Amino acid sequence: MNGRTFQKALSLSSLLLAAALGVSGLTAAQSYPVKPIRMVVPYAPGGPADIVARLLAERLSQNLGQPIVVLNKEGAGTIIGTEYAAKSPPDGYTMLLTSTAIVMNTAQGRKLPYDLQRDLTPLAIYYIQPNVLVVNPSVKAGSVQDLIAYAKANPGKLRYGSSGIGAVVHLYTELFASTAGVKLTHIPYKGVAPAMVDLLGGQIDMMFSGIAVAAPHVASGKLRPLGISTKERSSLMPDVAPLAEQGLPAYDVKTWYGLFVPARTPKTIINRLHGEIGRIAAARDFRERLAGLGGEAVAIGPEQFREQVIRELTIWHKTIQDANIRIE
Repeated sequence: MNGRTFQKALSLSSLLLAAALGVSGLTAAQSYPVKPIRMVVPYAPGGPADIVARLLAERLSQNLGQPIVVLNKEGAGTIIGTEYAAKSPPDGYTMLLTSTAIVMNTAQGRKLPYDLQRDLTPLAIYYIQPNVLVVNPSVKAGSVQDLIAYAKANPGKLRYGSSGIGAVVHLYTELFASTAGVKLTHIPYKGVAPAMVDLLGGQIDMMFSGIAVAAPHVASGKLRPLGISTKERSSLMPDVAPLAEQGLPAYDVKTWYGLFVPARTPKTIINRLHGEIGRIAAARDFRERLAGLGGEAVAIGPEQFREQVIRELTIWHKTIQDANIRIE
């Protein structure tokens, strides 16, 4: 066999091998899944993320015909579980169910053991939850504009609580302060629950809260709701206007829960998973279950999810810089 004949034979062999691998990959995707799938949740069992993860896992398991094993790997502000998922094989058998916090961790500029945009691929947002700005009734403000006027007349006097420096509630409030042009005093707590206790007791004045958490206190008159964090109203508090309707048109943020997969996960598998999640999110009983938790079932796909991540990275990076927030 001369050199030219050998090269032709080699090229033909390469083409046949590539075709075989392509068919093999397609066949694998068509038969997916053939074993249990891990859903990594970087939060402790029993919390909001864990609850919505298990609701989705139950339905997804039924649709895919394989067990979905929820694996709680909490710690370091979701970083431990996120790293675990990011470094898992990109074969469709590991998903990361996380929240807005994953974007905020990156926006803070911290040195992380993973790169959000390089190591993880957005799969779907399936649950969104607006927050509500609530105040203790002792605060003399019946609207967002009243609150802003008071804060401008009394710089730093209003105290707000959060679950910690750099946490979601902290950044929501700093975005509110910068958008409104006011100065507030931050009181960080070790969790939302103790912050809520002090808000009810009057030790702090205001806080952004999940609607489901705030609703009973609003109903009892122990808290006064002033505005919703999203441009859309909430069915749980339909009479409370969004901040965007009360003089802050650019204010539009929400807590979301979504799924990522390791980068380089085959697109055919991503499409299969997103399709199943879309069907689940459209189911009436599933939507009703999530509405009872204070949010809405959605089916935001990979490309729109990626755009959402990029948009939020810009918002939260600027908020952190403007507020000069330093994360330990």
